[in-house]
Amino acid sequence: MSDVRQKILEILRQGDVFLAALATKTEEGAPWVRHVMGTIDDDIGIRIATSLHSRKVAHVRAHPEVHLVCGNTDPSVDAPFFQIEGRAEVCTEAEEKRAAWRESLAFFFESPENPDWCILRVRPDRITVHSMRSMETEVWSP
Repeated sequence: MSDVRQKILEILRQGDVFLAALATKTEEGAPWVRHVMGTIDDDIGIRIATSLHSRKVAHVRAHPEVHLVCGNTDPSVDAPFFQIEGRAEVCTEAEEKRAAWRESLAFFFESPENPDWCILRVRPDRITVHSMRSMETEVWSP
């Protein structure tokens, strides 16, 4: 496993979920950014639970290219943050939802069987690792 890949996994797995800003494009092509909570798989795939009727789902269906920013949010701390470029897909399959389920989602969706939620599965094309105090970057790509 590369050092960059290991760093990405270690940082984004420090908690149950990680907070990220997700940028999508509206149906008209305008940018739209919102906070989301995600998880990361061993293969660097990112899962974001959301309502099946959310704006982000409509945006991804129209334009699957997405961008996330996550990691360190405190400029006084020299810890990494990430720019993640990728493509998202809307997943409604029961197996995918069960794999992504965590108890914190029960507040929003009650159970994995709820038909009104889905997973946005982001497959990164490129992840750039930045530091708050350094101009150096590292890049991971599949």
